[in-house]
Amino acid sequence: AEAPPQDMTEVDLGDNAAAEAVAEPAAAPVADEGGEEAPENAEEEAQEEPEEKAGEEEAAGEEAPAEEEEKADSSEGVAYDTVVDTTGVDIPGEAPAEEAASEKEEEKEEEEEEEEKEQAEEKEQEGEKEEEPATAEAEEEEQKEEDQEKEKASDGDADSESLASELAATCETIGGEEEDETTPGDEKREASEEAAHPPAAAPAAVVKVADEEDEEAAAPAEADAALDDEVEAPVDPREEEVQEDDWTRPQVLKLFSDLKTALEREQFANQIRVARNLAQASKLEAVKQEFIRNMALVVRLLQTGSIDVQQSAVEILNNVGTKDAAKEAFRKEGGFPVIVGLLDAVFEVRTLALNAIGYLITKNGDNAQALLDAGGVPPLVELLGHDNSRIKFFAAACSWVLAAYQKKYQTVLLEAGAVPKLLKLVNSDHEDIAWQATGAVRNLVIKNRPVHKAVIEAKGLKVFKKALGPKGKVSDRVQLLILQALVILTATPFVKDAVTKSGLMEVLLKQMETCSDDKLLRILSVFTHLCSKHKENQNEFKDCKGLEALVAVLDNEDEKIRGAATSCIWAATINNALCVDYLYNNGVLDSLQQRLFLEKESVLVGIVATLGNMANTSSEYQDLLRERNIMPVLLDFLRCKTPALLETAAGSVMAAMRGNEANIKHTLEWDGPLLLGRLIFSQNLGVQQNVTGALRALFAVAPAKTLKAVKEVDGLKNLLLMLKESQVPQLQINAATCLLALFELDPKSRLEACDKHAELGIRACLESAVTKLRCVVSDIVAILAPVEEEFRARLGEQDVVKLLIDIIMDEKCVGMLLEKSIRALWGVSLNHPGHQQIVRVTNCLDYMLDMLLNEETAMLTNAVVLKALASVCSKNTQNQDAVRLKPGAVEKIVELLTVGLEVQAIGENVALLIWCLCVGNSRMQNLFRERGGIVPLVELLSSNEASETLLINGTGAVQALCASNKANRAALKDAGVTTVLESLQTHPNIHVTGQADSILAEL
Repeated sequence: AEAPPQDMTEVDLGDNAAAEAVAEPAAAPVADEGGEEAPENAEEEAQEEPEEKAGEEEAAGEEAPAEEEEKADSSEGVAYDTVVDTTGVDIPGEAPAEEAASEKEEEKEEEEEEEEKEQAEEKEQEGEKEEEPATAEAEEEEQKEEDQEKEKASDGDADSESLASELAATCETIGGEEEDETTPGDEKREASEEAAHPPAAAPAAVVKVADEEDEEAAAPAEADAALDDEVEAPVDPREEEVQEDDWTRPQVLKLFSDLKTALEREQFANQIRVARNLAQASKLEAVKQEFIRNMALVVRLLQTGSIDVQQSAVEILNNVGTKDAAKEAFRKEGGFPVIVGLLDAVFEVRTLALNAIGYLITKNGDNAQALLDAGGVPPLVELLGHDNSRIKFFAAACSWVLAAYQKKYQTVLLEAGAVPKLLKLVNSDHEDIAWQATGAVRNLVIKNRPVHKAVIEAKGLKVFKKALGPKGKVSDRVQLLILQALVILTATPFVKDAVTKSGLMEVLLKQMETCSDDKLLRILSVFTHLCSKHKENQNEFKDCKGLEALVAVLDNEDEKIRGAATSCIWAATINNALCVDYLYNNGVLDSLQQRLFLEKESVLVGIVATLGNMANTSSEYQDLLRERNIMPVLLDFLRCKTPALLETAAGSVMAAMRGNEANIKHTLEWDGPLLLGRLIFSQNLGVQQNVTGALRALFAVAPAKTLKAVKEVDGLKNLLLMLKESQVPQLQINAATCLLALFELDPKSRLEACDKHAELGIRACLESAVTKLRCVVSDIVAILAPVEEEFRARLGEQDVVKLLIDIIMDEKCVGMLLEKSIRALWGVSLNHPGHQQIVRVTNCLDYMLDMLLNEETAMLTNAVVLKALASVCSKNTQNQDAVRLKPGAVEKIVELLTVGLEVQAIGENVALLIWCLCVGNSRMQNLFRERGGIVPLVELLSSNEASETLLINGTGAVQALCASNKANRAALKDAGVTTVLESLQTHPNIHVTGQADSILAEL
């Protein structure tokens, strides 16, 4: 995103648009949670919409109509210079402001009155004989002055015509090339300065922009001559005339010395004379360094109360302001507060001050900040609504430069009301003004949602529609900037909504019929954004015969345009059965299938993505891909090297397999798992996302073959790394699901994951706000945590325990996530006193007991709570006592023993909890007996002899109650536990038989 180039002639915006906002919308689709694909660089799925990021992040590099591929967020800023009229029409310059003219007229009248008085006195003294010669001499002098003025005017006309022809001749040869310090634009500017008066005021004179309603705007030559007369400072007759080319360094140094003296002694006439000479000398490259060294004096000139001196000072800044050293010197001398104060000065001073500001802030962020600090933005924005066209032109140009710095500068311009004022200038009759204003708007919308909203509120879409419509009068380069702005804007959801039924689509489709390739590329990008995941716009696009237009574009000779067209087809068919049916019913699918073997990869991206959309629409289209032998072609694309095509191919394969056993079998026959497994190592996040999504589908149906493929390519490490890609939540979900399947199938993979520091990825996933991701990762924690004590310790070091506790204690956390996080807490607390203590001191232990006591708590939730409490209290007396002292807790546990007779999960876990609570805790042993828990425990054992887990936990609980407690042993005998234990002595599980023998021996 750049601002105006130095020569301001029309430049090529075509091939240099590589970094343009979504200039290449054909980015490969990425499968989201719902199964549809989104473009490769698509915007945050978890935040708003996938395509928005492509619309705005790539927009950061959008080329401006100037230097090739310069980044929008570059701290250097952009090039700036005056604009010349390149249409060949010689539009007269603007007349000066009324106040400046009136002041000069009053001075002239006073001088004439004084001359008349002097002449009258001389006549009285000299008599009539001497009056006649004097009168004749005056008439002769008058005639000479008239001749000189005519000669000067004719020279100015000739120079103006010469400048116009020169600009017309060079207009086509300048665009976009890198320029030295002395650029073609600078040469034109110097030529213009010679042709206008005062010389240093050339920027205002060269920009031949006039308000149509300006009554003083006459024929070009007459108007220029009139402007020259009005702004030229009077020449001191005592001043020695020095030609512009004759200024030398010693002379300039002498001028600065004289200036210093004149300022110190307040010699106003000398200030005017010296300032005018310095303005002339400042045009010469050889002496500009002296002006930089004496910038403090130039700033002092701006502070004088003389209009003539101030005008000369801003002329100097216009001449030397393009130099980096001059920009730095001006800022360091405190010039910005001074020059901002001139924005309400007389016309010519104000105009030149605006142009000088443009020079000074170009490619200099520090100067832009200085302008901001000096409060220069609000008055600059106010001048966008000025009646004078030249002032509006320069104000728009400065806005373009400031907007290129983005961020806070966009905000300041927005708050100052720049958006509606700039939009009003987009359709200006003066092409240069329209171009500057539109460029500023284009830079303002980059990465700035509040500006997008302001554009919509200011009826910007209506402005753009008028400019792009058949009655629009703006030039091609203005239209191109409008399209660039629309590419960025239409990635925003509320802008998409605003475009719906606005008539903009019809205007853009009409443009497609005759526009240039540059425009066509951007129009296709706009349609891609408008249709992506927006059903109303998709249907409107179809109803406006947009799909027919895209099919016609597929025959374009330009590969980029064909690729953009296929991407647009993809966007129009996302989750839209009507558009998909149109492709099938009108033979477009046949054409797309043929192009699979003929087109280049950049075009294939959109075609393959569209096929994936068809597969997502219905099982019939899934079968169609298989029956037409398209599936092998899609799998073959997994061997290519282009990330975008790999991404779309993997996404389409995933879409074709989802819920379709025949297609999964087809994929397995064509080595699909191995082809997908190899792509785990891709560096492209979009490829990773779709590949893991496809592997996830294969794990669900063919786990053994998929496991073999992943292990063959050693993909575990990369899958763990994907867990840390927090900017792509869907990739995290897909990778976590694959890992969960891997760990469930292969115990060795669990050990390997612990060794490869899986805790880092686990933490990143638990910090996510995506519920599904946290669910899957909680399951992974529950599987991996019991594997190694060292790994459990590392989980604590990564704050995984605290993250799980935060999830559990979040009142909004319910259902599956709550249950899975509690189960994960069970795993991390196993035999780890530190983690058990964290659970107690954070009140999570008490919180889980409250859940247990709550009658509304779901039965399955109670089951996992019981298991987690068992882990937290195991071999931890403080936690055991916390349960014992909790009112109603032990009674609830006894109650759940009865529930366990019907619900096996409750029975298994309540027996486990009793075991863990009573080991080594005599008070808990006695309390459990006192609360009547012995009999229901024995009943639970006798009625569930088929459940090995329940028998192991139940016999463990009986053994813990018997240890060193005669009263409990007697109560157990009375409850018939001996008979139950004798029957278990022949159980096939050795743990059950071992514990039964041990208890009988103790009894």
